[in-house]
Parts: sequence; structure tokens; C-alpha cells
Amino acid sequence: MPLVLILLASCEREAGVLDEKEEPRLVVNAIITAGADSQQVHIRTTGLARAANAAAAEVSIQQNDMVAYSGIADKRGSLMFSAKGFAPDDEIAIVARYGSIHANARVRVPKPIIIMGLDTMTVRVRRSSSNKNLDSHTRYLVHLRQPEGYDSKQTHYFRVEVYKDILSLKKTSDQTATEEQSIVADADHDQFSYSSDPALTESENDSQDDLPIEFDWLAGVENKYHVFRDVYFADGRYDLRLDLPYPYYASSRDWSQHVNIRIYSITETEYYYLQSLAVYTTLDAGTIFDTEPGITSNVEGGAGMFCIESVTDISFEEEHFVLP
Repeated sequence: MPLVLILLASCEREAGVLDEKEEPRLVVNAIITAGADSQQVHIRTTGLARAANAAAAEVSIQQNDMVAYSGIADKRGSLMFSAKGFAPDDEIAIVARYGSIHANARVRVPKPIIIMGLDTMTVRVRRSSSNKNLDSHTRYLVHLRQPEGYDSKQTHYFRVEVYKDILSLKKTSDQTATEEQSIVADADHDQFSYSSDPALTESENDSQDDLPIEFDWLAGVENKYHVFRDVYFADGRYDLRLDLPYPYYASSRDWSQHVNIRIYSITETEYYYLQSLAVYTTLDAGTIFDTEPGITSNVEGGAGMFCIESVTDISFEEEHFVLP
């Protein structure tokens, strides 16, 4: 849900407030995962002071021009529906009405990327560009392949999330076994390093000579949402390098972790929306741009973002024991 919440705030910065001569518009926001249940869409209206919830807005979700869901938004302007039946290449549309105003959007479900497998290794990673101290990381080399039927003349877009559950262990008195001491559940996908991966570090490369012709990431802007494009793929394949730090107590305690890596195939519109969101984050941090960037919108007759993703994931277990 965090993406949807941030998305609402960002669209309000661009389209939530009217001048006195502008007619109200609908703001439609949703990032949907195909094949998943409990998906949510938010409907709001622009206003003189701020965007307002469009309570009781009428919403229709269509799948290949057939109504898959219809309902009424609650007092927060939100409604839930299931996307379990949405499949790759399906065309998904939304039509929203609120009194005399209405808006609509249409997207196609991307084909999911194929994860062929992964390799792991231990690496030493600098803490930052200004801190030369090295920390131990596990490097995950995730082998990706595009599905059959992709149009090689088009650019395709993805984003990555990493989730991990860390189990801390301690020796029993006889030193022959371990027992659970604590569990740290880490579901923050910002907690990994991608400094070694070209596809995720476009804005951090010193020389643009090494970048594809289609380079479009703004220099100095962090790739906060870990999006990338297949311009780095060779013959439809790419090895994504992700470095996960060891727990802070790794040198003094036995531990294990369960890691889940998720690769989302996303629309071009979502890719550029997340780019613009990263720029706003940089603006909030005090970086000055010549002009304030706009927020990408794909909603006809209104504003906002209606996106759909396909997800593929892979899990891996690691165990680390301190030598006696």
C-alpha cells in the first residue's frame, strides 16, 4: 500500500488544487498487481483548497471490454476489488463517475519477466562514497530472461523489491545445537545496495559513454523505487546484481535469513511516474531544479495514475555460523 499512499500525495501536488476559473476534475489513482486479490483504487476530486475524497463515486473495472467489477466508493473515495483473473496481455480499463464529472484510463497487463535462477557470493561493499569502511554483503546475481513474444523494438520496464526475514540464533550450553533467540522481519525494500548494477544506477555513472542511447534517468536523482529498463538486456537476458548487507550482529552470532526477490513488469507510464516521484523526493531534500517537474498522468478527462503490474519472485535461504 505505500506506493498508493505516496501516489495520492504526489498527484495532489500537481492536480489537487484548482484556480477559481477551473472546473473540478476527478483524480483516479491505483497501482494494481495482476493475479492478486484485495486491490484498491482511490477516487478524489480537485478543489479550491485541496483534493477531496469522492465518496459514493461510481466505478467500473473492465477486462477486455467486459465489466469485471463495478461498485461505489466508500467515504474515503476508495474501493476494493480482485485482480485474480487478470492475465498478461489483457486490456484493463477503469471508468469513474462522480456527479457530472467522469474520467477513464486503459492499460495492458505486462508479461511477467522470467527468473531463470540465481547465484550468491560474499562481497565487501563500501558503506558510502565518503566512507571507505567495508561491510560484508551477500551478492545475489539474479538471472533474468524476457518471456517469449516480447517486441524487441519496444522498451520494457521493471522494478525490483527485496524482502528478508532474519532469524538470530544462539548456541545451547553444550555447543551442539542452536535455538531461536529473536526474529527480525524486514519488509523494507529500500534496505539493499544496487551500487554494482548498471541497470539500477544510471544516474550514478560518472561517464555517460557507458550508457545506452535511451538513457533518460536524471543525474543526481536516486533511483528510490529501483526501476530499470531492458535496454541493458543482451539477447533478451540480464543478470541483476543486488547486494544485501549482513545483520549488524553477524560477526558475533549465528544467524539465518529468508530472502524474497520480486521483479515487477510495469507499464511505461508507471516507470516515468516513479521517476517523477523520485525527483520530488530530491526536491524535498533541498536539491534545486530549474523547473518543477510534472507528475505523469494517464487518466483521460481527469488526472492521476492507473497502472497494472505483473510480478515474478524467487526465494532463497541463507545460514551463517560463527566459527568457535
